[in-house]
Amino acid sequence: EAFLGSLGGGFAAFLTTPADVTTTTLITSANQGKDLSVMEVVKATWETDGLKGFFTGSLQRTLYWAPAIGIFLSVYCSLRQFAMTQGF
Repeated sequence: EAFLGSLGGGFAAFLTTPADVTTTTLITSANQGKDLSVMEVVKATWETDGLKGFFTGSLQRTLYWAPAIGIFLSVYCSLRQFAMTQGF
């Protein structure tokens, strides 16, 4: 369970990095007084860094979320199994 959770969590973290990069850029630009749309951020990221720009930090996200989801899934499954044996 932990291994499969880690694989799934890491894969999901990698795939959702572009959305996180876009969201983070939107938030930081708003904090700097800029009112950018999602499409403006996507266009600027593409023009500045290309596809690579959308995956900035993907290794760090993957290394953070993979073990976190693995631990979560293991604990969840253990608690679910315990509850089922106790009649909950």
